[in-house]
Amino acid sequence: MAISQHFAYNPSGQQISGTTQSGVFAIGTPFTGFTGSPQFWNGPDEELGYIIAQPVPAGNQPNPVGIPAYLGFYRSSLLNESSFIELAETISGQQFTDGNQATSWLNTNGYWTSYVSTP
Repeated sequence: MAISQHFAYNPSGQQISGTTQSGVFAIGTPFTGFTGSPQFWNGPDEELGYIIAQPVPAGNQPNPVGIPAYLGFYRSSLLNESSFIELAETISGQQFTDGNQATSWLNTNGYWTSYVSTP
């Protein structure tokens, strides 16, 4: 069974019931609060790899329904730290020694990730 979350581009930062706000993203599975503004999108399957969400401020992210989408997703090829680091390095043009360092850079630069930092 696929595991995914719902995402909305929410630059106002106003809390939406049932979500957490991370940067410009509202993330979660609210039972209420879903509206067309902001538009919620299903994220990719998180069982297949780590997810990195990016804002697309111009709203021109292609999607099946052809309406403006202000967020896009990447997914690592595998659900492991080295695959996540490889994807983060491709996105950032940086080099990282571990997943925690990659997560820190991504979060600081406006991305969201499903990677769980390790102590």
